[in-house]
Amino acid sequence: MGAVYEVTDLVLRSRVALKTLEGPITSDEAAMERFRREVLLARRVSHPNVCRVYELYRTSGADGSPLHFLTMEFLEGETVAARLTRGRLSTTEALPLVQQMCDGLSAAHAQGVIHRDFKSGNVMLVPRSGDHPEGPPRVAITDFGVARAFERGDPETEGLTGEAAVLGTPEYMAPEQVTGGEVSPATDVYALGVVMYQMVTGQLPFAGGTPLATAARRLETPPPRPELAAPGLDPRWSSTILRCLDRDPQRRFQTAAEVAAALTGSRRRGRLLLWAALALVLLLVNASIFLLRKPASSPRVTTRSIAVLPFADMSPEHDQEYFSDGVAQEIIDALAQVPGLHVVARSSSFSFKGKNEDLRSVGQKLNVANVLEGSVRKSGGRLRVSAQLVSTADGYRLWSRSFDREVADVFGVQDEIAHAVVDALRMQVLPEDMGKAAQLRVTNPEVYATYLRGRQFRSKGGLADVLQSIGEFRKAIALEPDYAPAHAWLAESLVWYGGNADSGQLRLFDADWRRHAAEEADKAVALNPRLADAYLARGRARAFVNWDWPNARADYEHALALAPGDTVALQYYAQLLVGIGRASDAVAPSLLAVELDPLSADAHYFLGFAYSRLERYDAARTALEKAVSLAPQHPLQRLLGHVELLDGHPAKALAIFERLPARWARLFGTAVAQHTLGDEVASRRALDELIESSSQVAAFQIAEAYAWRGERETALEWLERAYETRDTGLCFIKADRFLRPLWGDPRYGAFLAKLNLPPE
Repeated sequence: MGAVYEVTDLVLRSRVALKTLEGPITSDEAAMERFRREVLLARRVSHPNVCRVYELYRTSGADGSPLHFLTMEFLEGETVAARLTRGRLSTTEALPLVQQMCDGLSAAHAQGVIHRDFKSGNVMLVPRSGDHPEGPPRVAITDFGVARAFERGDPETEGLTGEAAVLGTPEYMAPEQVTGGEVSPATDVYALGVVMYQMVTGQLPFAGGTPLATAARRLETPPPRPELAAPGLDPRWSSTILRCLDRDPQRRFQTAAEVAAALTGSRRRGRLLLWAALALVLLLVNASIFLLRKPASSPRVTTRSIAVLPFADMSPEHDQEYFSDGVAQEIIDALAQVPGLHVVARSSSFSFKGKNEDLRSVGQKLNVANVLEGSVRKSGGRLRVSAQLVSTADGYRLWSRSFDREVADVFGVQDEIAHAVVDALRMQVLPEDMGKAAQLRVTNPEVYATYLRGRQFRSKGGLADVLQSIGEFRKAIALEPDYAPAHAWLAESLVWYGGNADSGQLRLFDADWRRHAAEEADKAVALNPRLADAYLARGRARAFVNWDWPNARADYEHALALAPGDTVALQYYAQLLVGIGRASDAVAPSLLAVELDPLSADAHYFLGFAYSRLERYDAARTALEKAVSLAPQHPLQRLLGHVELLDGHPAKALAIFERLPARWARLFGTAVAQHTLGDEVASRRALDELIESSSQVAAFQIAEAYAWRGERETALEWLERAYETRDTGLCFIKADRFLRPLWGDPRYGAFLAKLNLPPE
């Protein structure tokens, strides 16, 4: 079919393997379609034990005929087939290699890709280097050339199953391949069994005078026992290989992970099966929730809508995920500035990361007509960004292009892609004064890489992750003090961490985080008055640190004017409206945030919060349950317990509170729920423990608990303590139902005035 060459990528200055299709086959449209789909399928798989596939090209040969080729990761070493010419392997030598093969196949199967031609000649052994050169070689599975996705209805495979059904190597083909039957991951498991047999015995299990005879033997003859060819073979290896080679696909191991577990012992396998069972239960539960709540009809999809999927990391060391994510994020930010363009936010579009989702399915789930996907390959100071715009209605590619640049010019690439996407959608182009390139350019590429690592950690949302993001933003600022985005996100992260950490974490972190957050936010605005993130950060600092509601609101509205589709700005704006007692006005921006970011837990949590303040508990419960399904460990899951308690279901609320991970939230919830249930001893015990352990960070919640218990004087005392410590909970004191017993008390009205808030 062609040839493989070692070549040098002149732009990225690195070696790659180049695979061509040559001769008459290039005029075979079906073969060329398989070749194109080889790239699309193989690019889905990103794993150290799978050879990376980079780009697909089409040009003309010297005689004018079309020439098709693709570039792949360059691997130095030998194949398993070449290694076996020097003799069979011991099980000790073979085990780490087989485990890596299982890991690579599992990664491919997780992406919906079956190899279909797995054999010892398609497994490279790459010698280790660096700190452990004496270790077993790295396994890299190559040549997914006849692979295909195994989901029914996959548009990447429809119409090709008849052509591809009998492709493969006879010595390794499973019986269902020989007969043209249905292939599955168990098909690759069969081929893995053949390779394992070959590794430990030095020979193939089936052989014949012709390829057809070889293939036919496995239909008629049971597999030979490997211990007959390798006396003394570990019985575990023998039984594992024989099960892989079972003629019935249903009786084989169904996954490569099961093969690895069988070789390493029942304990590991038991854990795998336990996790698989738990995953199945969760899948069924989530599926039930989805089916019960699926709307009768989907909203109309507008043609002016787009989702930017996370870009694939195609770098040689597989260590640039944060950089690839950052490129996609900046394109999202640029497109969000286009008036009239519906752009799905990061948390929803990135939820498809690492998943094998048909683009039509992505379009349905996100309610968009177009999807932008791509890849980033970074090598040294050089960068290649590839992107393509696809219509989700029919999978038709509207636009595609690759960009070769210096890393320092990545902003220009992001801006150029955004403009090209808008042009492809036949809409107005991005206004010149809103281009991201001029706003974000830095002189040191390391600054941008550090900033992107910070954004990646911040997007995860856990306390430890946000703490790491703060460290990365500070490093970026140390490298380039005038880089406004790093100052903005440092300020935002300081406010978030300070508002959610407990006293011990804050002591180890930054006791003066409020002042530092305000300073960083002011600096971001001063450095770049056109940066929406800067106003967003300053608005957060003004609200949570200074209780300066009018100016915080002005900052949020300024951020939304610069970036109308910024869902984080919409969520924070809605929070502010709730905080100043205008929960009814907060519903509209919250609903818009959910529409733009339907898979964002934050968006659903903030919508539920707004509904709860309006005592619309059924609507609040629906939004919050959706949020919990998206992010079960989110700090705001406590809001669902609040809603159940306020809606008259204290037992349900208690069950939710008791499983909260944050101690202070768990104790507060227990104190108020047990009081409502009539168990004053349990309520008092939880409240005392809350005071003893968390009075520095939960003064506001302690005041809420006392008010709920009817102890008004003590509640007012704790509100004063919360004021002294500038507790961030005070930002949401307006219309707080736990404090209802204080409403109408002149002292409570005076306290609200201290916070620059009108009385209830």
